Amino acid sequence: MKHLSLLGLLLFFAAVSCSDDSDVLNRLPEKIPIKLTAPSGLEIAQGSVKSNQLTLNWPPPSQQQTGSIASYTVSFATKERPKEIFEQTCYSNKHTLTGLEKLTTYLIRIRANSSYDSAYSSEWSEQIEMTTLDVLEVSMPENLTLIAEGVASSQLQIKWDQAKNADSYLVAYKTKSETEFHETTAETTFCTLTDLEQNTVYQIKVKSISLSGKEYDSDFCEPITGQTFARSAGIFNQTDFLAFAATIAEGNTDGGDWKNAEGAVVIQNDLDFSDIAWTPIPTFSGTLDGNGKTISNLVCSSSVETMIGLFAQLSGTIRNLTLDASCAFTSTATSGINHYTGSFVGKLLNSSTIDNCTNKATVTALVSGGGIAGAKLDKETVTISNCRNYGTVVFPAEYTPTTDIYLGGIIGKAETKTTISDCTNFGVVKSEASSGGKYNGLGGIAGQAATCSIIRSTNDAVAVVELSAASFSTAFIGGITGRSYASSYTSCTNNGAIRINEGTNGNRVLQVGGIAGTSYGNNSSPINYVDCRNTAAIEAVTSSVDKNTYLGGIIGYVTDNIGIVLSGCLNSGDLYATAVGTSGVGGIVGSMATKPDTKSIGRESQLASCTNSGAITCDVIGTKSPYQHCGGIAGVVSNASATIEECINTGTITTRMKTQAVAGGIVGETKGAVSGCTNRGDIIATRHNNNYCNLAGIAARVMASTKISSCRNYGNIVYMGAKHSKVDRNYIGFGGIVSEYHSGTIDRCEQYGMILDNPSATATNAGAIGAIVALSGASGRATISNCVIGGGFGNYDNQAADYGISKATLLTETDFTTRIFGLEVNPTTVTGCTYGNN
Repeated sequence: MKHLSLLGLLLFFAAVSCSDDSDVLNRLPEKIPIKLTAPSGLEIAQGSVKSNQLTLNWPPPSQQQTGSIASYTVSFATKERPKEIFEQTCYSNKHTLTGLEKLTTYLIRIRANSSYDSAYSSEWSEQIEMTTLDVLEVSMPENLTLIAEGVASSQLQIKWDQAKNADSYLVAYKTKSETEFHETTAETTFCTLTDLEQNTVYQIKVKSISLSGKEYDSDFCEPITGQTFARSAGIFNQTDFLAFAATIAEGNTDGGDWKNAEGAVVIQNDLDFSDIAWTPIPTFSGTLDGNGKTISNLVCSSSVETMIGLFAQLSGTIRNLTLDASCAFTSTATSGINHYTGSFVGKLLNSSTIDNCTNKATVTALVSGGGIAGAKLDKETVTISNCRNYGTVVFPAEYTPTTDIYLGGIIGKAETKTTISDCTNFGVVKSEASSGGKYNGLGGIAGQAATCSIIRSTNDAVAVVELSAASFSTAFIGGITGRSYASSYTSCTNNGAIRINEGTNGNRVLQVGGIAGTSYGNNSSPINYVDCRNTAAIEAVTSSVDKNTYLGGIIGYVTDNIGIVLSGCLNSGDLYATAVGTSGVGGIVGSMATKPDTKSIGRESQLASCTNSGAITCDVIGTKSPYQHCGGIAGVVSNASATIEECINTGTITTRMKTQAVAGGIVGETKGAVSGCTNRGDIIATRHNNNYCNLAGIAARVMASTKISSCRNYGNIVYMGAKHSKVDRNYIGFGGIVSEYHSGTIDRCEQYGMILDNPSATATNAGAIGAIVALSGASGRATISNCVIGGGFGNYDNQAADYGISKATLLTETDFTTRIFGLEVNPTTVTGCTYGNN
């Protein structure tokens, strides 16, 4: 046949294109047949050789040959009789040859059969050899027993001794009412039977599967019986717990038939939740008793769930349970205020209780988060007792807060009739948020507590809190509670150092305390802080932005409290604060801005029988010149009805303020009365330059007509500043009892400390130094009565180890009357005063 010319081909295709389309398709082949290639890689499946069978496998065909292979032919013959060939057909790349002879060597090959025509089938593959096994005597399983600790409501676990020559085992089981056995295979001498009926007796038997082939399997052993528990017997494994969770989701929120006779659901074994993506159980109203067991690898993370924890909500009881460090609970929801994250429960409801539970998991929250619970907001009683948190509770740096943040070692946010007792936090509580104009409330026990009672609870964790954005609003940081509203504390202790680091742009306001960052109240409830302790160092560093700092060993800032009483409280931790705005630092309270008693609850606000032994250091950043009030007991008390009684300070108080430094052994500035207090700590001003410096053994500034009575000062007052000035509103003065006294009576006070001035200062008002008061009668008449005057006066010596105290001149019985007060603004009456040096 002659080749068509190019023009001829074009005419041919043009003619075809004008014909009917379906006719063309009918005349075109579906696929061009290809010659198959011989299979390669033929091998014996590992462990498949027996006395009468073996299994072959080989790689699947190439993509090009897929669809062209109809089947495979397996050819085999004994090595002794190679011409006596047998063939078997198979349809996959795996085939088991059966009916073989024992201890016989076989020659085996395969070929691929074409789906088109035998002419396209492959050649034979390379031939392989394999020898079958001898018939091996297999023994019957012995000592079949039930594993009691594995018994559950839906499972039975059994074990037996290794059988001779067993390849594997066949386990058969049935209930007494069933006629047929269920079967499952086991590769080892251990088997878990699952999906069983609860509270049901099962008959179980096992036989050995022979290496030689099925016909050589052993007989079944003597059967045993095992009974699954009723659900009321408790939770034994992960399967049980998931079934328990399903029961609750179905509406049986109290645990349904998982409850025992006492009404509790009991966990009987440690539980491992590996490979389970946990969704919180919606609401639980029953009692879950962990029975001292531990849950591990339970991980819950969501950006949409509003309540995250083992349970989303709890109106019942959880007790005696531990969540270990392999667990984690994370909320990354970035909108809305109703997001609560805890390890055991997201949100506590009315009448719920958590007792004797331990969390070691990390809790990550963007709103309210706690090591044990996220929040409690309802009005009925809730109790958290004997709980411990070791896990970190954190707002992570990569998120921007959209609402106020409350994080606590035990609970993030607790409101209305919540009692927390005998709880301890060992975990770090921190906010790494870098921007957003929202509150940060962080506490070792609670981020926020409102109308709560916290009893015998302790923070033993170091709290590293980083708040770096200028847009932040007030930050409440407390060893026990960050923000406290109308809540009381009894025998609570903070042993964890609190460090608030300097941010790049600064924080708006810091309110920081060993027990509570801030405490405020309502118009009817008395508030008590009784026998509370802070033993840890607290460091609050702000930046150059003009913001305030309030720091106290027990409470940083008290406001709007009516009838708040701090009694028997103690601080032994060193306190350090910088000021860039008007601030207060005190061994017990930083600032006490209480209200008068308007609703007659039967008492006034009071600091009573409190002690500070920690060193207090007040510093300033750069050239800022705010007022900073420092006191061994209180930085500032701004309510005339609040009193300080029977308190003791032994800690050194150092002010590094360049101007407007106010420091007192008991209180920096007060409008309320001070009585029965003792100061033994030195009061030191290190780098003062000009404009107000008030230093005093008891109260640096007394700003209202009030009484200072029965107080003693043994501390030394040391001024290292560079300037004096008596110009109005630039007053500098040093007093053994009071520096600036507006009006009232100083009665039965005793002064025994040394007062040192800086001789290099431009001293134009040396008279503004007094054994009892430096500036007397600043706004009205004053009386100094029945006081004991001792101690002495001298010059600060920067070369002496004791600042020159040992070189000071002691007052004598003949000259003490000339040094009782320094500068008299309004008439001052002195009566009944005597000399004495103790």
